Amino acid sequence: AGKGGTESKYPFERMEVGDSFLVTADPAPFYGDFAALRRLRLNLMTRCTKAGKRWGRRYTTRMVPEGVRVWRVE
Repeated sequence: AGKGGTESKYPFERMEVGDSFLVTADPAPFYGDFAALRRLRLNLMTRCTKAGKRWGRRYTTRMVPEGVRVWRVE
């Protein structure tokens, strides 16, 4: 759960090692816009760092053709 007991936007807390989720690149802001896709990845990397500190885990991100994929690695 996120702040105030609301559901978190991303499933960091529920992930097991090897699990991943995809944040799709909505064609409107990202299609052909590599810089916007990099900003999305940087935002996710920040969230991974915060989630990792909160739950003692490690995550990694990779840009894929569909958007950005996040994996739990530890």
